[in-house]
Amino acid sequence: MSIQSDLKDFISMFILAVLFYYLLGLVLNTNMPLVSVVSDSMIPGLHRGDVLLVSGYGPYEKGDVVIYFKKEIGYPIVHRIVGFVNITEGNKTEEMIITKGDNNRVRDCWSQILYNKDKCWSVSKKEIRGKMIIGVPLAGYPKLILKSPVNFVRCDILGMNRMLYCTGK
Repeated sequence: MSIQSDLKDFISMFILAVLFYYLLGLVLNTNMPLVSVVSDSMIPGLHRGDVLLVSGYGPYEKGDVVIYFKKEIGYPIVHRIVGFVNITEGNKTEEMIITKGDNNRVRDCWSQILYNKDKCWSVSKKEIRGKMIIGVPLAGYPKLILKSPVNFVRCDILGMNRMLYCTGK
């Protein structure tokens, strides 16, 4: 085998993988059909390094594990729906989704953390990318290693300070 042939095979496989990912997203109605869990917030059910197959088809119900994306945070968050609340601002009312990591003590409160609002709400339906269909243990570690080898060593080999270092950033 020549280097040129190997390179051609590599490029072909890369293109096929990208096409598969986008086709899967089209079929599952989401722009994030495969998501790696990047923290320990969903232990004991899901662990850092698990890969989730995600469907964008609703409806979303209490107890569903959803994937949402807040641009201010910069990576997908995997948490469970624990409730719903109607938020009224001005003359507009929106149903918000209350989420919480199974391993977290309190629910997500992004309105207070990001926007310094006095009321606690979590996620708008526009931010939801889908809900988990199935999880595959450990299959997301290659992504975690490639994204941040230092965090992989710090978090997964040494087990250091998970809250400070072991997120998607």
